[in-house]
Amino acid sequence: MRHDRIVNIRELSPVDLRPLFPAERGDLVTLLAALTPADWDCFSAAPGWTVKALALHLLDDDLGWLSRHRDADSTGLLDEGDHDSFVRALAAKNQRWIDGTQTLSPRVVTDLLTWSGAQVDAYYLSNAADR
Repeated sequence: MRHDRIVNIRELSPVDLRPLFPAERGDLVTLLAALTPADWDCFSAAPGWTVKALALHLLDDDLGWLSRHRDADSTGLLDEGDHDSFVRALAAKNQRWIDGTQTLSPRVVTDLLTWSGAQVDAYYLSNAADR
């Protein structure tokens, strides 16, 4: 399809995708619950990351988002001043989280993702008027 005019993103109307998040999380949790222990240990498309590591990373994202935004707790914020330093600090933080949560069972990770997803969804919906 050819476009004769470039559209400025500021001219577009926002699309509220929040109603889609619960179903997406439900699909993720259903998939994770169906995996075998061997599946959790398989490497993913992300180099060096197993399925379990990716699930744990999503959990960390949820918990961090809730802590920073819903609860206004800035203790976990990284210094964003220098790009390279920030990237290194973020990679180190992510690795510490994955290392520290490897002993969680797949069921615990799946249950926590269910809980954290519901919490994030509730937060998004409670702040609809603020956006």
